[in-house]
Amino acid sequence: MTELLFDRPQLLLLIPVLEVVILILILKLRRNVSVLRKELEFLGVRRWRILFWVTLAGKLLLVAVAVMLLASPYILTVETRNLTIEEAINRRCNVIVLLDVSRSMSYDDRFNTEMSILGGIAGHLRNSSLKIVKFAGTSEIVYSGEGGNLVLELSPNETYTSIGDALTFARGLAHGPSIVVLLSDGGNNGGSDPIKAAEALKKSKIPVIAVQIGKGASTNESLMRRIAEITGGRFLLGAPDVGSLGEVIVSSGKYAALKAGGETTIKALERDYETPRALLMALLVALVLLELAGG
Repeated sequence: MTELLFDRPQLLLLIPVLEVVILILILKLRRNVSVLRKELEFLGVRRWRILFWVTLAGKLLLVAVAVMLLASPYILTVETRNLTIEEAINRRCNVIVLLDVSRSMSYDDRFNTEMSILGGIAGHLRNSSLKIVKFAGTSEIVYSGEGGNLVLELSPNETYTSIGDALTFARGLAHGPSIVVLLSDGGNNGGSDPIKAAEALKKSKIPVIAVQIGKGASTNESLMRRIAEITGGRFLLGAPDVGSLGEVIVSSGKYAALKAGGETTIKALERDYETPRALLMALLVALVLLELAGG
């Protein structure tokens, strides 16, 4: 969509006032009628009248163009485009991290990897609220606030892994654009059905970033993949060398949350001052020359 707008539209109110002044000045123009007719008699009356009205229109248009230039015109172009990942990072979002503290997370340095990933997530959050939920057989909020450096005293010594219950718990905490980050080895062995919980999150437009930690005994990578797939989120592998995984989780998670809510398109506004100014200046010069030529 393209529109011609003005920074100082109130000045446009001068146009009708000045136009009235110009019309009054026509009386002066009429006093020159006899002279013009003598000089242009060979053109005929009809052509003389055309010249008269062209001259009059030129005067009125000259005033309108001058005022429009003073009003600072610009062309406003509105374009709809897709949100970039970088722009998504800066959008407001609620991040709910589900932290698996079951006993199986003590195997093969899984828990240290989990905590490193959590630190990366907290460190890369901007303009977002963070809720950390520890879960095993039950779920409990252990942190609620902004991101940054976190100090949490947790240990993986609880029985059972109820991923379905944890997902349901997270759904109750979500409001507005939200993402759930599931950090677990996927070894679900109790509680409600994780698949049904994932389907409920999908209905609520809450994607899950499922991060698989550990391999081998007591893990279930296929379940983690399935949860991410159902909710429209993303599956990631949490290797011991987590690197920039926290940033990836935040950026992809926020984008997924906005996409689920249909908020991945934005309207970009562009103001073009040069084009209308150049066109009006050219028209103004032409009208001034016409006035000088017409006397």
